[in-house]
Formats: sequence, C-alpha cells, structure tokens
Amino acid sequence: MAQESDTLFWAYMDEIVEKLNVDEWHTYSDARQYDLAVRLAGYLLEEARVNLLKFALSLRAHSPTVLLFQR
Repeated sequence: MAQESDTLFWAYMDEIVEKLNVDEWHTYSDARQYDLAVRLAGYLLEEARVNLLKFALSLRAHSPTVLLFQR
C-alpha cells in the first residue's frame, strides 16, 4: 500500500488506530492479527487489491524489513 500511495497507507493506519485496541494487538494470535489486518484493508481497497494483499502477505517478502523495524 505504501509503495502505491502514501495517502492510502495513512488512511489504513487511521483505520487501525480507530478500530483496534493497539495495546491488545500483541496478545492476538497471528491468525487473528492477519484477519483483522485484511478486514481493515477491505474498507479501503477493492476486492482484487485485497486478494493481492493476501498474496503479498503469504509471500512474506517484507518480513526481514518488518523484523528489523521491530527491533
């Protein structure tokens, strides 16, 4: 999302902050985090883009970047 549009990325972040309890996020299972992330993206993206997001997440292409950011 961020590579396509900064505005879209920040709209997605706003959805997360508005709809989720960020403090509880770390207590959720990986499956629940995935489901919530995809569901929230569905509010902003058309179905084809949501399917592309699911595919991108399954590839885990950005996993090293995310892990580096978390440290």
